Amino acid sequence: MDGDDAVAGRRALAAVRQRIAEFGETRDPGLLTCPEADTDRAALVAATDLEADAGSRSALGVLHWLRHLVLNRDPDELARAVALLAPLCESAPDLVPEPLRRHPALSRSPVPEPAFPAAPESAFGHLDAYRAGGDPARLHEAVRLLRRSVARASAAGKAEAGPDTRADAATAAGAGERATALANLGAALLMLADHTGEGDTLGGILDEALACCREAVKLTPRSGSARPGRLANLAQALAASGAHRSRRRLLEGALAVMRRAVAETPGDSPELPGRLSFLADVPHVCHTRGGDAGLLHEAVAMTRASVAPGPAGPQSDPRIWTNHAAALSALHTRTRDAGVLQEAVAACRTALGLLGPRDPARGHPAGNLAMCLLARYEASGDTEALAEAETLLRDACAARGTAPPVRFALLSGLGLVLRSRAEVTGDPDLLAEAVAVGRVSLTGPLSPAHRVAALANLSLSLHLSYRATGDTALLEEAVARGAAAVASTPDAHPDRAGRLANLGIVLRGAAERTGDLAQAERGIAVCREAASRMPDTDPDRPAVLSTLGLLLRLLGAAGDHDSLREAVRVMTEVADTTGEGDPDLPGRLSNLMIVLRAQYEASGAVTALHDAVTAGRRALAALPPGHGNRPSVLANLGLALSTLASRTGDDGTLAEAAEVYAQASRGPGAPVVLRIWALREEARIVARRGDPGAALPLLETAVSLLPRLAGRALDRPDRDHALGRVGGLAAQVVATAVAAGRVAYGVGLLERARGVLLTESILERSADLAALTAVAPELAAEFTRLRQEYAADAGPGGDLYTPDGSRAAAAATRRARLDERWNALLARIREQDGMRDFLDPGPPAEPHRTSADGPLVYVYAAEEAGGAVILPAAGPPRHVPCEGVTAAAAAHRAEAFDTAVRAASTAAGYGERLRAHREMSRVLEWLWDTVAEPVLTALADTEGTDGTDGTDGAGGGVGGPAGAAEGGRAGDGGDGGGTVADRLWWCPIGVFTTLPLHAAGYHRQRSGRTVMDRTTSSYTPTLRALDYARGGVGPDADTVPGTEAGPDVPGAPLVVSVAEPPDAPPLPGAERETEALRVLLPDCTVLRAADAGHDAVLTALEARRTVHFACHAVADRRVPSRSRLLLYDHRERPLTVREIAGVSNPAGALCYLSACATTMSAPRLADEFVHITSAFQLAGFSHVIGTLWPVSDVHAATVATRCYEALRGPGGTLETWRAAAAVSAAARSVRDLMPGSPLHWAGHVHWGA
Repeated sequence: MDGDDAVAGRRALAAVRQRIAEFGETRDPGLLTCPEADTDRAALVAATDLEADAGSRSALGVLHWLRHLVLNRDPDELARAVALLAPLCESAPDLVPEPLRRHPALSRSPVPEPAFPAAPESAFGHLDAYRAGGDPARLHEAVRLLRRSVARASAAGKAEAGPDTRADAATAAGAGERATALANLGAALLMLADHTGEGDTLGGILDEALACCREAVKLTPRSGSARPGRLANLAQALAASGAHRSRRRLLEGALAVMRRAVAETPGDSPELPGRLSFLADVPHVCHTRGGDAGLLHEAVAMTRASVAPGPAGPQSDPRIWTNHAAALSALHTRTRDAGVLQEAVAACRTALGLLGPRDPARGHPAGNLAMCLLARYEASGDTEALAEAETLLRDACAARGTAPPVRFALLSGLGLVLRSRAEVTGDPDLLAEAVAVGRVSLTGPLSPAHRVAALANLSLSLHLSYRATGDTALLEEAVARGAAAVASTPDAHPDRAGRLANLGIVLRGAAERTGDLAQAERGIAVCREAASRMPDTDPDRPAVLSTLGLLLRLLGAAGDHDSLREAVRVMTEVADTTGEGDPDLPGRLSNLMIVLRAQYEASGAVTALHDAVTAGRRALAALPPGHGNRPSVLANLGLALSTLASRTGDDGTLAEAAEVYAQASRGPGAPVVLRIWALREEARIVARRGDPGAALPLLETAVSLLPRLAGRALDRPDRDHALGRVGGLAAQVVATAVAAGRVAYGVGLLERARGVLLTESILERSADLAALTAVAPELAAEFTRLRQEYAADAGPGGDLYTPDGSRAAAAATRRARLDERWNALLARIREQDGMRDFLDPGPPAEPHRTSADGPLVYVYAAEEAGGAVILPAAGPPRHVPCEGVTAAAAAHRAEAFDTAVRAASTAAGYGERLRAHREMSRVLEWLWDTVAEPVLTALADTEGTDGTDGTDGAGGGVGGPAGAAEGGRAGDGGDGGGTVADRLWWCPIGVFTTLPLHAAGYHRQRSGRTVMDRTTSSYTPTLRALDYARGGVGPDADTVPGTEAGPDVPGAPLVVSVAEPPDAPPLPGAERETEALRVLLPDCTVLRAADAGHDAVLTALEARRTVHFACHAVADRRVPSRSRLLLYDHRERPLTVREIAGVSNPAGALCYLSACATTMSAPRLADEFVHITSAFQLAGFSHVIGTLWPVSDVHAATVATRCYEALRGPGGTLETWRAAAAVSAAARSVRDLMPGSPLHWAGHVHWGA
């Protein structure tokens, strides 16, 4: 030992002796059992050679002896004291206190000197450290040392049995030491097996443990006092091995050995209670591998005997009471016997009462009591029990000295309790904390059993959080965690059914979110398996069947009537078998209401609606005021009532529905999406009952909630999905305002009801940073920095799913933190002078135009009527009725048109393509009759122009061969009569975003009764977006250098041509188109093939004023923000809507997208304009030319070439300010050649200024 070790040894020895002396004075057990005592003891073991240092050996032995006494005769502490002190009784008896020398355990010690004096104490020290901190390295080191002890004991036995010694004498001499060493190693290996879990090495560890325990029992005399304890270890080893290998013979052997260990322990032995308590785990383990409930009853009988008063009085060991409570809790889980639960609660309280308020051992009984109280809440709805469980777990987690394995298990339990509290109260903070502590629990040294439970608990919290926030990262993680919990639960384990049931819940959420029937079918299979594992009397079975019914409803909605009928049958059975007062009854009645309404929708049976309303009313009556589920039950009841009122015409039912919706939208804790929906339904009923003016404030409230619905804490696809859930709101707003005679107010509200994320981006890009910098430069810098972090976080929009959900979880956490910082920053900015309205779109305002170039026309289709609202260049908005236009009629035409487009694009036969084109033409003619002609007629009455304002018409003044057109031109009414504006901006709402308003008309007749022949059309998503696009436009600003620029000048046009992208069909027309553009734009820069990669194009977009793409595009209708252009490296680096919209090019003039369906989006997101065309407008390009559907590369090249011919000005410059007229004329030129084939000429659209 070197000098430093000697000093450390002396200090450690002094600390241990001081602790022993203070205990002699105060009799405070905490001095011996606190974490500091463990630290002192470990330091002394580490710094001294116990074989040589008798003083240190004596101090440690006395310390363990005293711990044995204060820990209710702990046998492990006694074994350590004996191992340390027994040799001193012979070699240095003065170092062993007299009372200890007389103790039987020392006086009958069989050997004067152990064959392995140092290893056991070191091993026990490592085991203690593992128990305290969960460090697996300590456990492995203990096993290593104990294996060495076994080897030494074997060697010592052989040495004593030398050539002159009889074999039986040698065996007798070494048997005791070897048995002790084997028993110690076997116990440590069982701990290692418990830590390892169901890993690849578990079988080998258990085999070794079983062999050690068997050999230890074999070497122990039948009359030996150590035999019952070694039989107990053997019973544990047999049970663990049998459970791992699913071998009934081993499990039966474990039970037999356990009973023998109990029988061989004298009834008056002080070790009997502890042994009964310890061995009660054996029948519990056997039960987890398919045993019946009788084993749990046997375990409880053993623990009851362990806590029964003995000769020394009542049982005072808190660990024994804790084990008794655990056995009772397991029995209650199986039987749901309220008396057993009450006994478990009492046992937990007794255990806690035996421990001091700061005793680090309180963690286990506190956690058990909390779970028992949670079970009480789940059985009876006792919210006071739930609140006490939360308090217990918070205190236990915060307590100093709690061993890490215990603390992390407590955190998992806390997450489960917080989830239940959040469900009751609707408190989002509790729910967020439940997820957070659940995740933290999995980072700690949990045992395998606790880890699986923690996975299952976290899965449920994540799913509930997803339901509250709409964040699919949470849902993906919930599915991953739930599946992992099931996979880690053995087939015969009694908890497998419950974990399957939990997985069914989250799979239902996944199926509802994605519409993926495969997920629903997987969930159904999981629920059926869970139910099959439960007896009919199992109290958890109704919950499983309830989830099954909701999943079957999803198949029913897809047309599977057998599944729907089964759903109704199952849900009815569940509701009928749930007793009054059961806290689950309201939820089950609400679910029954949902499937009954689905049955009505499928069958039209009004009795199903009446039954749904009855179930909903019962559910509502059973829910206490303020319950977190109350808003959803109210909303579903409102829907059932309003549907019934529509069927029966009963105004009283309709009034009740309105009141129910009002309660749902105003209830505490109601999710934002539910509030919006309830407000809309209430407004619909109020307007239907004759007071549309009273409905407008309700709709204004709903619109004001939209930013909260799609907050920044969500990933972009989730934000889109959330807004898609309130589709139709914009049309409802304008229709209600028109009905109320408040058209101008309706337009102002409409501008806030659509393009929510587009408006958010425009506001940020248009923010007055100069003003902010002047008053608070540090806030301006933080604003810029956070926007950059958001842009970096967006990335390419790829899938965040990973098998364990970790990547999705990390992304969700990162977004949540960014959202917190962003909101805090905005609050600080708005506190500055003059910054109160920073990034605030403000309340609905009277609309105003910033340009006099032409009118803007909103076109909508609501439930009962449709129409248009003209916002002229000057003056108030004007409503134009559109006869025969309703939401249903417009949707029918849009569906027919979409079907025809697909057939015209892909059909193999000429006849089928011809029929498709005819159907497209019929829809264009319907659009003319119902929308376009009424609008143009109204415009002719109010905004006629003589063409002298310097704006070219669609058919004249654009030059080149595209200028000629048959059948009339802008300013010439043809057969339509009247004069209309030269320019017109369409602002379609809802379903009209999928229809080509600019191409409406009777083209086949060549009559001039078409929009294309009467005016030049452009599109804009909102008035604000149009103003944004118009920033800096005009004949001077919107002229792009041509021949005098040169290809390396940033302002020179850029052509991106990908004629042969990997894994996509070739585009020979793209190459021809590119060559034609090189002639028209001789100084353009061309990126072809491998040069046209993601990074090169994205960099160029920041600087080029004109960009032309000739390539494939993919419109992702499921996740529109992942729509993309197929560049050369699209498989690795897709150029998505998210990335394009993140580009900032304030000088961008024209982006021409000669690609398929760049203006196509998801129908549910019609009013959000999430597509490639709008992304380029947001990136800064004032003019964007895109396509509504797939176009052939031949005709696309023709339109593009003629468009650029029309745009060429003097000196080869591009007059991009004429883009709308140029593309209109180019499309007309193709139309004139094939008026009956609108697929080839009606799909090109101009967006922007």
